[in-house]
Amino acid sequence: MAATVNSNSVVATNSPLGPTTRVTSTVITGDASYPTGGYALTAAQLGLSVVGDAIASIAGSATNNAADAASWNQATGKLQLFTSGTTGALVEQTAATNVSGITVKIIAFGF
Repeated sequence: MAATVNSNSVVATNSPLGPTTRVTSTVITGDASYPTGGYALTAAQLGLSVVGDAIASIAGSATNNAADAASWNQATGKLQLFTSGTTGALVEQTAATNVSGITVKIIAFGF
């Protein structure tokens, strides 16, 4: 099963980022098996043609606490989830972990 993606977009006119910059808000709900390296998301899934950058944060955790932080990896185009490791430092969530209770909000900027 893949993560569920719901996207909304707004055109930011007269933005310091440029006259045609779009800002989108996308909610991602995890699935029962976190993929190695994170969830690959296309610009279209984020409501854009090109992603300039994005900010990700945990929006909710319904049934488990399988993630403590979320991050958009611009280089790979993936949403990554992190959890506290044995030393307390954040480490990427282990592949195949059930993250179906995790909801992440991504604010993306682009065109």
